[in-house]
Amino acid sequence: MKMVLCIIHNDDADNVVQAVSDAGFKTTRIASTGGYLGEGNCTLVSLVEPSRVDEFLQLVRENVHEHMLMPNFQRPQVMMSGAVVFVINAVHTQTC
Repeated sequence: MKMVLCIIHNDDADNVVQAVSDAGFKTTRIASTGGYLGEGNCTLVSLVEPSRVDEFLQLVRENVHEHMLMPNFQRPQVMMSGAVVFVINAVHTQTC
């Protein structure tokens, strides 16, 4: 199994969760806040069969978009990517 962690902007979260759920993937949604940008994000945690990782990632790509973050006193104007994704080998999983 692979653990897929997706950090996405709050504005895209509902669309991504709906798309991956419709495709039969189970995911846990966690509210998170970015450090440097301080923007509200959503972190999705999913266990995915290795043969379906590309399908999962394509669903994420199709349901996120770049976000222009307006400048404030702490940062200049910034273009934020649609998602940051980590795919990690899940060596051992267990329910307790």
